[in-house]
Amino acid sequence: MSLVKSLFGFLSPPQGARRETAARSDRAFVPTDTAEPPALVVLLSDFDGTGGAQYTSHVAALLNRLPGIDILRRTQPLPLASAGSLGERLALAAEKGREWLIADKADLLVWGRIEGAKLTVRFLPRAAEADGRPGTFGLGDILELPSRVSDDFDSILVASILAAGNPTKVAARNRLGGILGEVVARVEGLVQQAPSGLASDQLAPMLTCLGNVFAVQSRLTGERSLLDRSVAAYKAALDKISPAEAQMTWALTQSHLGDALQAIADRDKNPESLKLAADTYKSVADTLGRGTYPYDWALAHVRYGNALYKIGVREGKAKSLKESATALEQALSVYTRESMPGRWSETMNQFGTVLLALGEQVTGTVILEQAVAAFRKVLEIRRRESVPMLWAQTANNLGAACFALAKRNKSAALLNEAAGCFEGAKEVYEENKLTQTVLVIENNLQRVHRLLGAR
Repeated sequence: MSLVKSLFGFLSPPQGARRETAARSDRAFVPTDTAEPPALVVLLSDFDGTGGAQYTSHVAALLNRLPGIDILRRTQPLPLASAGSLGERLALAAEKGREWLIADKADLLVWGRIEGAKLTVRFLPRAAEADGRPGTFGLGDILELPSRVSDDFDSILVASILAAGNPTKVAARNRLGGILGEVVARVEGLVQQAPSGLASDQLAPMLTCLGNVFAVQSRLTGERSLLDRSVAAYKAALDKISPAEAQMTWALTQSHLGDALQAIADRDKNPESLKLAADTYKSVADTLGRGTYPYDWALAHVRYGNALYKIGVREGKAKSLKESATALEQALSVYTRESMPGRWSETMNQFGTVLLALGEQVTGTVILEQAVAAFRKVLEIRRRESVPMLWAQTANNLGAACFALAKRNKSAALLNEAAGCFEGAKEVYEENKLTQTVLVIENNLQRVHRLLGAR
């Protein structure tokens, strides 16, 4: 039997399907027929468990039918350790998975396990979205389906895989939106009428994944109504479970709901949706125990704090900003500089942003001094030579904080520091051709120089 037949087995590829041209003992590649770069490169790791390899071949064949999708395959399961909490085991598996993604230059790893008639699918994007983006798939997100072949289940699986991919290039993202749109049309009715054969504990993850699919497609195409469909899917999922029965599934779905509500608030300039999002995040933070789920508890506080920050800025109320700072401080008690420098610096940067906004609303200099100190600490981690864009973001924030403080305490040293920060950030943004951001920084530089000249 030829290699392509052994890979795809019982499914005959349609005319024009990609053919496998190279293989190794643990890996296979199906290249695209066209010279156009793919919209998404998917790496399949054989599902663990009896029949896992055969089902992986089925998934490969489903994806092979789509234009613009390149498929790589590791003919081995991604190992999931047996010891430790689920979060710890997933984090360890993700380390190995990211090694594979980097080595194979893939956008998304799809992996999981078959146990009897139940299929559990997990997703690991190479480039994770920032927290709070609607539809972002994370380590905890899963899709649970019967392992038997069904048109509905196949459509749900393919839609979820496409939505979980996160290509970084604009052209690839635009192309992916067109490919995903055809699949969305086949699954949009499944929120109101789920396919038969799903167990009760499989309904909520399935509906959550559909909510993610709609939210991602809304981001990719700008179709506003899809965000409303994502909210409906998340709410339908939450009707199937309670925090007492499935705490983490409930918490993940609540978080996704909050992300979609925030996006709707941005879309409609609707403060009520933003307040609902904040309440949603708070419910997650209040339900998860810090001792049992410390990182998820901290992330819920980050999202809650960010929503409160937006409310405080929109309404001009110091109360919401103070509550935002408190929520972020809670998260920083878990995300320490020593244990999680990347997450710590991201959260500390947001903490400084909240302090800056709060400091400009209240009298005195104490809060602004704390904002300056926070940004300086972040720049000890975010180095220009290693993460220039993140460095520029924080340097620009530090420049704004130094300028705000200098206007109150008349410090020429702070004005000079602000000028240096703005000039450095401007250079990085110019290199990345972010014209609008450069114009804003140039305006801030002019304000600094005017104040320096006046003194």
